[in-house]
Amino acid sequence: MDWQSKRTAYLLQRHPKNATLQQMIRTVLSISEGRGGLSGAPLNVSRPSIMRPFALLIAPIRIDQVFAQQPAAVIFITDPEHKCETPPEMLKRLYGLTAREAALAALLLHGIDLREAAGRLEVSMNTARTHLRLIFEKTDTHRQSELLHLLLRGPAGLI
Repeated sequence: MDWQSKRTAYLLQRHPKNATLQQMIRTVLSISEGRGGLSGAPLNVSRPSIMRPFALLIAPIRIDQVFAQQPAAVIFITDPEHKCETPPEMLKRLYGLTAREAALAALLLHGIDLREAAGRLEVSMNTARTHLRLIFEKTDTHRQSELLHLLLRGPAGLI
């Protein structure tokens, strides 16, 4: 476990919502044993800074789906302040995009608008619109929001 993960675990342990988190874990563990029907429990955990809170999702792992003989759960922690780079290579392979189309899609995925993305890629707005239209065709999408939804739900959104 790296130092950032240890620090996060320490903060979660000492956090005022610790009791809530522990109760949610117990509830989810009982679900993994087959009691109840909750698919996952969300929780926001604030930080001792002005940064946005961590988003947690505690989800059961059904005993019949794993090798473990004990109740199991998984906790997904999302840090909305962490900016990951989406590898354009992945977007190229997944959707058959060119290098420039993949670079544009990656910038859009990171919340950069089309005008700024065109500037970063050093292309005109007309060229950026053309790339976007071709991305729509290759991904079978029709609007930028639909494209982003597709990208966020796919493997690129996991990085």
